[in-house]
Amino acid sequence: MEINTPTKKFGEVLEKIPKVAGVLTKNYRDRGNFPIVDQGQSLIAGYTDDSSNLYQVELPVVIFGDHTREIKFVDFPFAVGADGTKVLKPISGIDTRYLYFFLHSVDIPARGYARHFSLLKEIQIPLPPVVEQRKIVAQIEKQFAKIDKAARLLEESQALTDQLLHSALHDIFFSAESTGWEEKPLGEIANFIDYRGKTPQKTASGMRLITAKNVKFGFLSQTPEEFVDPSIYDSWMTRGVPNQGDVLFTTEAPLGNVAQLDISERVVFAQRVIILQPKEGLYPGFLKSTLMGGPVRDKILAQATGVTAQGIKASKLKLVGIPLPPLEEQKQIVKKLDAISEKVRALRELQSSQAADFKALKQSILHQVFSGI
Repeated sequence: MEINTPTKKFGEVLEKIPKVAGVLTKNYRDRGNFPIVDQGQSLIAGYTDDSSNLYQVELPVVIFGDHTREIKFVDFPFAVGADGTKVLKPISGIDTRYLYFFLHSVDIPARGYARHFSLLKEIQIPLPPVVEQRKIVAQIEKQFAKIDKAARLLEESQALTDQLLHSALHDIFFSAESTGWEEKPLGEIANFIDYRGKTPQKTASGMRLITAKNVKFGFLSQTPEEFVDPSIYDSWMTRGVPNQGDVLFTTEAPLGNVAQLDISERVVFAQRVIILQPKEGLYPGFLKSTLMGGPVRDKILAQATGVTAQGIKASKLKLVGIPLPPLEEQKQIVKKLDAISEKVRALRELQSSQAADFKALKQSILHQVFSGI
């Protein structure tokens, strides 16, 4: 860092702004008039209709997760989450985007669920003139735009990868309509464990929480990685306990993502996920495949309701007819699909690695910029 560039402690460059009572996690809604921003990974954690919860501060601002170290730039009216969400507004003479990018360049040591702002406010921030700050922001955004363009192309390739499995499912299940397979309502051949609409209090660490956001098309994602207090397990999971291999189905936002529970440790479920436990004569992998493609998926989507978000009730899902070939034939179909899925998985892993490279490249750019001021 050049000697002529003045610095200040980070805590000295922030306005003192009035605190507003945050929205408790249990009061988050899936839809509403006002977005809620908290210290979690997602920019928007939920919604509220209560305008009194809106944070009264001139925008934009930066959000810092006191427990999670998450950093967000917010330029829209919002309500703040109740726990550990620090709203940061720079004093006059400091560009908010400059402050935001500087925060992303800082390595703040993890302290578990302890608070981190006490560390952050002691860090020295370089303060060139505001005109120079804005030039730095423009330089960063120009480079980030190129990375984001490459990331969009990667997303397109990910969509094409998913089409490989869609195509295979289509060929199998549409051709199966003329083979005379028996058809039974889903509610007769699988037990339903429905945690739709329930949202437990989240913590920074503990027992893994699985929501609809974790259930992707054909696999269970590690992200977002969210947790709950393990002590709530027995009182929370009263609707039924899932087993490894059970099929997971998202009923809304998004509708119709399907995966199998591929872990043996205990987890907590919430938010628009139905757990399907196949009865005798129904192979779990076959159930997963039938829900993912062909006529069954078409039937489910045709039953969907809702304007802003399509969804299906468990009562309607139970009535959807499922083709039921002999058990050994089910297993052979799954074996064929698993071979295709393995190719898709390998491609996804490569794509995920590339996505991580993009993130690391952005971090490298920020480090170079701020270490050279």
